[in-house]
Amino acid sequence: MKERKKDKNIRRAGIVTALVVVTLSLVGGTLAKYTGTATHDASARVAKFEVGSSFTEDVFNLNSLYDDWKEKPVILGNVLQTPTAVNTAGDPSEQDVWSNNTDKNILAPGTSGFFEIGLENNSEVAVRASNITLSETNTNSIPIEYSLITYNASGQPDTSSDWGTIAALNTAISTASGLGTYDLMKPASGTSTTKTVAVAWRWLFEREPVATNDSLDTNLGTKNATNENEVITGDNDYDKLSKYQLKVDVAFTQLD
Repeated sequence: MKERKKDKNIRRAGIVTALVVVTLSLVGGTLAKYTGTATHDASARVAKFEVGSSFTEDVFNLNSLYDDWKEKPVILGNVLQTPTAVNTAGDPSEQDVWSNNTDKNILAPGTSGFFEIGLENNSEVAVRASNITLSETNTNSIPIEYSLITYNASGQPDTSSDWGTIAALNTAISTASGLGTYDLMKPASGTSTTKTVAVAWRWLFEREPVATNDSLDTNLGTKNATNENEVITGDNDYDKLSKYQLKVDVAFTQLD
């Protein structure tokens, strides 16, 4: 009898021990420390590179023609002096050249003008502009001459070169202070993100020897009268009309 009671007591003790173990296991689970993992990433895009050059004026438009700019462009008090008009006192515009059709970009002896080449950096990096070069398509040798107008540190015109060929203009640009190469930085750097190169052009009304050059100029005009309805479709068609085309090229390089 005592043995049976002893066995029951041992069995009860075993059950209690098991319950204690289970209870401790459950309590231990609820008190476990936090664990976990964390990740982080970063991304970036490539800085944009966007540069350009353009003529800021409609170079040969009738509305921007001056009347026979004979002398080298004169700078007085940092102001570019336009030609004195022949027909209308105080008005330097060309009054005696007009177009009979929709083409308003025309040239004639005695016309002259002024335009700017605009350089612009819309990039997110600093760039250097260099090798500013103008070229012409001029198969019939229209006698256009050019003069470079330079600006001072305040952005005002201060000097000009003598009239010359487009090759002479390119030489003047390459040797002018601040034009051979020009850095276009971000605005906060204190250097502008834009730059202009100013150029004057002319077709003299009379050139020495007058008789010879009058004949050459007349031939250019009569060629267009004979072929005025010709359609220009490519570079090879420029021999059909006396036509002039001007182009500017600029090299842009990122600065380190």
